Amino acid sequence: MQCSPAQLTWLATQEGFAGELSETAGVFHWWREIDFQPFTGRRDVGRLTFNNPEQTVTTKAGAEAPYTELWDRSAAQPPGNFPTVVTRVDRPGGRGWFVAVGGEFILAIDRRPPLPPAESLGDLIAGPGLRDAARWLNMEVSFGKRDRDEGRNGTILHSTLPWREGELAFPNA
Repeated sequence: MQCSPAQLTWLATQEGFAGELSETAGVFHWWREIDFQPFTGRRDVGRLTFNNPEQTVTTKAGAEAPYTELWDRSAAQPPGNFPTVVTRVDRPGGRGWFVAVGGEFILAIDRRPPLPPAESLGDLIAGPGLRDAARWLNMEVSFGKRDRDEGRNGTILHSTLPWREGELAFPNA
């Protein structure tokens, strides 16, 4: 897939990661094993607060840096009782995770080689780095619906690789 410099610059603004979450004394730490953006040297730690009695809207406030994120829980689980799936994915050119809950999934596949440290992916591809942009942007974070193989596969609805939208997460399964 060929992209213009403007399209590559836009793709570099995306965010997404996969890893583990830990909590100590009400402070949550997101360990970014796989990250679309380069490592900045700062940790991702914050406090979570539910904003409504149904606990469907949450605010994350930075514990070490000033920032606020507003999270809204996905829609209610659709009909069908799919089991929760957390599967490590290892394939040529990348490793990652497939995590599925209810009728939805996230697929995160890391890029190889890893990014050098930087303030942002946009900074890396600006100017002379544009020649490396295709390699550095080749990391997938996709969201989709579980509609194949008893919920172990599904159709990608949104992705950091827009050309994957509408495809199966695992087309050869």
